[in-house]
Amino acid sequence: RSLLRRLVPKRAILCNRRAYPDFAKWMREARRVGAVIQAVPEGTLSQTSVHVQIDPDGATNVLGTSEAIMCQPFVRAATWYPHTRGSWEVLQEVGHRMGRVLAAKGLVGFASVDVIF
Repeated sequence: RSLLRRLVPKRAILCNRRAYPDFAKWMREARRVGAVIQAVPEGTLSQTSVHVQIDPDGATNVLGTSEAIMCQPFVRAATWYPHTRGSWEVLQEVGHRMGRVLAAKGLVGFASVDVIF
């Protein structure tokens, strides 16, 4: 907690100022319902995602890929299906590996893994 209190306010960029006009309001809501903090390297213009299905028996299946082009952090300008950057073989391996990790933690259903090349 102390790490979050010390570092996150300095680095966080709130993407929806209408919902959370300042960091304190966001933090109150995060304490109430939980949060996922997603980091993106500065200057990233696109990110490729691998879409995975995890079955109840733990089997994973890579369903496909997409690529999001950003006009600013976390704001999509366009999306391509399938991806245009990166190797399909690498993305497929990433999807299967992450699927196995998530299945081991008990996740069942659909997940997407973001990859930055």
